[in-house]
Amino acid sequence: QGYFNSPDIVLFTNHDEIGAEIENTYRLHKDLTSKGKKIWFHAGEFSDSLALSHLSGEIPFYFNLFKNLPHAMLELRTKSVNIRELIKLTPLQNIITSYSLSPRERIKKTDLKTPPLSARLKALKELQEKNFPVAIHLDPVIHEDNFIQTYENLVKQIADSLDISNIRYISIGVVRFTTKVFHQVKKNYPESDLLAAEFRSSFDGKVRYPRPFRLWLLGKIKDICINKGFNEDQIYLCME
Repeated sequence: QGYFNSPDIVLFTNHDEIGAEIENTYRLHKDLTSKGKKIWFHAGEFSDSLALSHLSGEIPFYFNLFKNLPHAMLELRTKSVNIRELIKLTPLQNIITSYSLSPRERIKKTDLKTPPLSARLKALKELQEKNFPVAIHLDPVIHEDNFIQTYENLVKQIADSLDISNIRYISIGVVRFTTKVFHQVKKNYPESDLLAAEFRSSFDGKVRYPRPFRLWLLGKIKDICINKGFNEDQIYLCME
């Protein structure tokens, strides 16, 4: 809504052009791949990567594309449990499906009309069982009075449901907005409890919690993940 100034879902259909740009970027950075580095592409910034994939039909196109780009990685970011088009395909190790997960009550408050936590975990488990690479985003983290207990419960549910040794990475990030998107939030959701938080403009122009407070939040959740069995190398702090 902040990017396009419209409540409508935006879907891009010029996949041949997008594919050509991906291949061009790949060629431009061949020197990095020769050093063993990967070139990352992310889908899902403007609309969910999977939610309408049975209608938009682009998933096989990108699997065919990345099959021939061994040093490129594609991350499909989602909150959707619509994995039916995905599981028709043969898994590729350089295409990762990453799920944004939040505590159950926070999903009810903020992720309107999205699948509940239990359904997202079930989809993740099915993808793991079918050998699709998966990742998790504990993002956006929103502070609440009982947030430590809430995230202990969330990470326990993840650890009980999934093979955590077979999760490529887990990223942790606080709630944040571009200035334009933040104005849209205030305009469109004036009753949101998010607006009661202390937000500041950050070094990169984003509106979010003050740095000492957000690093404390992120550190606490990272510790919870490690205590529940995640390897520290699996965890990174998003946009810090």
